[in-house]
Amino acid sequence: MITRGVLVTFLSICIGVTFLLAQPNEEFFQEYYTLNPKHEKLTQFQGKWKVAIEFHTKEGTEYAQGFSTCNLILNYRILELKDSIFSSAGLPYESRTYIGYDGIRKKYFLVSFNSLTNAVVILNGTYFEKQNQFVFEGKTDDPKTKESINTVLKITWERENKFWIEYLYKQKNKEVLISKSMYVKLPQE
Repeated sequence: MITRGVLVTFLSICIGVTFLLAQPNEEFFQEYYTLNPKHEKLTQFQGKWKVAIEFHTKEGTEYAQGFSTCNLILNYRILELKDSIFSSAGLPYESRTYIGYDGIRKKYFLVSFNSLTNAVVILNGTYFEKQNQFVFEGKTDDPKTKESINTVLKITWERENKFWIEYLYKQKNKEVLISKSMYVKLPQE
């Protein structure tokens, strides 16, 4: 027969071990499951925006314009940018971009695709407080050569109601501008 003292000691040890093992898990769950200041950086994008885009090609610069609606989705964890753009020829196209913060990798991520191509862009990024800028980097595929290209996407806030998105390729340690988009916030209705 187990004495009361042995039983109390055994239960105390079990509770203590459970408490000790739960501490790292609590930190993990806090980082992984809860909203944090990294997610709050995405709130500044919310709203409706007028968009003007410059596409830089070997032949010259082409222009497009349209509108973007930016909302936080999935319990304010992911920013969704819905762009409706008209090219200089008047052809419409849409794009979707999703930006979020990965609590495991401790990095922002960006996933983007559009109605013109079958390509998906997936990049990882960092936010730089001093410059008020997100910088995303990764690899994409050249649509013509199918070769992998180092890609950079920079989102820079000029002021509260205006930001820029620069899409660049890195070639031989040099950044080549592919497109530059200006987003200006529309007044609330």
